[in-house]
Amino acid sequence: MAQILIKMRVMGQDTSENEVKKERGATLGIIVALVAVIAAVGVFFWVRGEGNIPQMPRAHMSKAAQEEATAALRGRIKGFSLYPLEQEMVAILEKINEIEVDDSLGEKERREKLEPLLDKFSRKAREQVAVDVSRYLEFGDFLATQFEAALKEVLDEAEKKGLGAILAQRGPAVEELEKKGGSFLDRAIEVGAIGRHGELKTARITPQVLFRVKWRHMGTLSVDTELTPVEQLAYLDFTVRFSKPESLNKRLAAIVALENFDDEYDATIARALVLYEAGKADDAYRELKSAIDAGRQDQEILDFAHELQPG
Repeated sequence: MAQILIKMRVMGQDTSENEVKKERGATLGIIVALVAVIAAVGVFFWVRGEGNIPQMPRAHMSKAAQEEATAALRGRIKGFSLYPLEQEMVAILEKINEIEVDDSLGEKERREKLEPLLDKFSRKAREQVAVDVSRYLEFGDFLATQFEAALKEVLDEAEKKGLGAILAQRGPAVEELEKKGGSFLDRAIEVGAIGRHGELKTARITPQVLFRVKWRHMGTLSVDTELTPVEQLAYLDFTVRFSKPESLNKRLAAIVALENFDDEYDATIARALVLYEAGKADDAYRELKSAIDAGRQDQEILDFAHELQPG
């Protein structure tokens, strides 16, 4: 699986290098993501099928595999307690998240406040990685579980009261989630990754995986460092389904990785969709036509090809 992710990064190199440079000044709490996310994803994009345009395929992740990965995560951090340096890093992170969700700030003022904090946090993260990378990863896992717990509390409340009511009240649960994850909730709602009753439109493990991917990025580690196969699969699935349309190479590379890893993944439909969303309808049609000529005749692909057929 690590080789698949390496292949993904190579295929997307022409866009990802520029994005990495931009992300050095990006807000840490923005997806912690998912999207954007997550450092590797940026702005989310939720695909909804309309007419003959199908929904984006989803990777297949069993409940058992997700539960096993979650149990292993919790086992690693059992008894974990913060060192003074780590407590300082948490304080910086919480300040970053506070600034990120402060609606009274303009973009320029927000950026001016964030940049020195982000630089300080990144420096400390790199220092810890240089001393003890395993400890740094455990630290991130510990914070990811706190973030996940805060998100679960908000979503549980939203299931009973509705997300609109929860956000209007801005109660302790929402405040705690913003403290742990910045604007994650607002951005996830905006793109449909979280529904109006608090339902996740991603795999259950995705939010904490996105946090840990961002954590690795901030420590200048490979995003797949010590992630299990199902965790990597959740990240790849999120990359395809929620990245901005112009992140075409990144999404295509993730589709290749998913196709190699998940035998049931409909890579043809996925490729056609990301091409179509990127404004390349003719290329999307050729992708579908090639599959049809090779023998695929299911109604979904025939209807999609008919929708995109030139002329």
